[in-house]
Amino acid sequence: MRVGQGRRSLPVSSGVASERIAEVAAAVATVLAVAALAWALVALLRSRRPARLGPALVVASAGAVLTFVAYVAFALRCPTAGCRQHGPRAVLARLDPWSRSMHAWQWAAELALASAALAVAAVALALAARGWRGARPALWGAQGLYVAWLAVAVLIPALS
Repeated sequence: MRVGQGRRSLPVSSGVASERIAEVAAAVATVLAVAALAWALVALLRSRRPARLGPALVVASAGAVLTFVAYVAFALRCPTAGCRQHGPRAVLARLDPWSRSMHAWQWAAELALASAALAVAAVALALAARGWRGARPALWGAQGLYVAWLAVAVLIPALS
């Protein structure tokens, strides 16, 4: 079974499909986050009154760090050959037993969730900079995605 059509379709039966989907999600989320931050910067430079950015700025900043950590973990664990590799694995922060317990879909889900949360947090920051009311629900959405990231990154491996 394959996802997509034509010559560039992805096989669903292997772990490579989830890795590629996570990489594409990370790229799209990064572009969206940069665009949202540029939109926020324009609003902040034009505004004469200070915006209330505290919570949105904290979530977006922490989200950028968590997304970077998720990407580094994904890159160390899933090199260009994919998560299907056999033999010695990269030790992630000297937690080799923990990193061995995660499957390919978990690494990909961790990266995809962190990337999506970063994009939503950046949109929340842009909305807060513009003074729009949609900032608070977007901020809650980003926080929910980070809780889901925490479940995939920590709770599932700890319980398995």
